[in-house]
Amino acid sequence: MAVGGPVILNKKQDRVRKEHAMKKKLNSLIAVALCALATCFVLVGCSPVSGGKNAKMVGYWELVSGTSGGLEITEDDVKTMSEEGSQCILHLGDDGKATLDLFGDIEDAAWDMDKATVDFDDEDGILMLSGDSLTLSNRNDDDEKLVFKKGDDSLKEKIKKDRKSQEESNESADVASGNDAKTESVAIDPVVTIADDETATITATARVVDENGMAGIMFSITNNSEARICMHMLDDSTVNGGTYENYFYGDVSPGETANEICAYDGLTSIDELKDIHAQLSVYDSKTFADIAIYDINIE
Repeated sequence: MAVGGPVILNKKQDRVRKEHAMKKKLNSLIAVALCALATCFVLVGCSPVSGGKNAKMVGYWELVSGTSGGLEITEDDVKTMSEEGSQCILHLGDDGKATLDLFGDIEDAAWDMDKATVDFDDEDGILMLSGDSLTLSNRNDDDEKLVFKKGDDSLKEKIKKDRKSQEESNESADVASGNDAKTESVAIDPVVTIADDETATITATARVVDENGMAGIMFSITNNSEARICMHMLDDSTVNGGTYENYFYGDVSPGETANEICAYDGLTSIDELKDIHAQLSVYDSKTFADIAIYDINIE
């Protein structure tokens, strides 16, 4: 059932949405930050600086707050994510190597301390270094701003841990996609209609086991609106009488159709996918304004 008007999210639900938004927005904005290391002094009208001053940028930087796409990322938001093991860390090494740990997703780059250059595509941004803080602003949008604080070498272990987890995840995916791994799928016939209105047409089309061995439901999502929409499940899902954490996030452009799996942590068999109850939250990708909540009931 679609619910009109503003949707009141509890603390966990609000954090989930903000983390989705941050991951998507920060992918591009952090790239601006890295590029700004090479351009900030020119952009703010100062003369080029020596490698000595650039050396102050060497080290570990941790996100503390920011605003992006009309969404305020507060220190409390970042603190909550950090307590749950999710951090955004930027490392600039004195060996010319740069590493971005974006909430567990590791990206490597190279930067030149003397020239203050880095191998990301050029973007128009302003980065100001003040004491132990780096503030990134988008020259074309004052509402786009990220603030980092200088961290210590303890963040090295966090990056190391996240890199190991990412490598193990990639290895698992490679094994799962090999000849010995089978992806199971059983069609839901007839399909279960979750939504069919001016916002979206959403149906549950199959019970599946994905390439990582997790059981879940395949959803077909057609965006009927003129806005790009995102969606995630509100809180955990009830499956066969038990409560399970789910892994699901959709992002669909106007007029497009996407197929997305909602996988359940701890379930590995199609036979377990019975009596499923959940709620799906749909919101505007650009403004993050709530659009609707749909009930999911699959026998």
